[in-house]
Amino acid sequence: MRKIKLIKQHDEKDCGVACLSMILNFYDTSVPISKLRLMSGTNSQGTSAFGLVQTLNDFQFQTQVFQTDESIWKEECVTYPLIAHVIIDGAFFHYVVVYGMKNGKLLLADPAKGKIERTPEEFSSIWTGILLTTTPTENYHPTQDRSNGLFSFVPLLASHKKTIAGIVLLSFILTVFGIIGSYYFQVIID
Repeated sequence: MRKIKLIKQHDEKDCGVACLSMILNFYDTSVPISKLRLMSGTNSQGTSAFGLVQTLNDFQFQTQVFQTDESIWKEECVTYPLIAHVIIDGAFFHYVVVYGMKNGKLLLADPAKGKIERTPEEFSSIWTGILLTTTPTENYHPTQDRSNGLFSFVPLLASHKKTIAGIVLLSFILTVFGIIGSYYFQVIID
């Protein structure tokens, strides 16, 4: 069984995109959460199952959403990882990744709480019965889409070396004039 990398949600509406990121990462694709938010249509209410499906389809995954009961965990044909829809604190909709079963317990990657284990009976008390299964299609190719961090601007700045050098030189000259001017006015005032 391959291990899944836990990706924490940034805020309460990001559980769906964090689960997407874990699934994509499991299949060697890396995409920033901010891009997944845009692709899945995440809003102040969170991400819909339709948004999750559309995003996975854009990455060439075959997805199925269905409602079932806890008997699914006894089936041998369940392919992990998959996304489960749960209700936390009796009121809030949430997504978690079920990435396997070990010693009769489900292995869960909860983007809010971390990796946890639950028996199928314990899990059923919070689970809505909705599962989203994902498998890459034959057209799937892993991608690495890194976020545009601070260092992504270095090549852009390098192509404007003369302009930046001129700005630094003029800033230095203006600073020197400012310092000299303050001494000049000090002499006049004294």
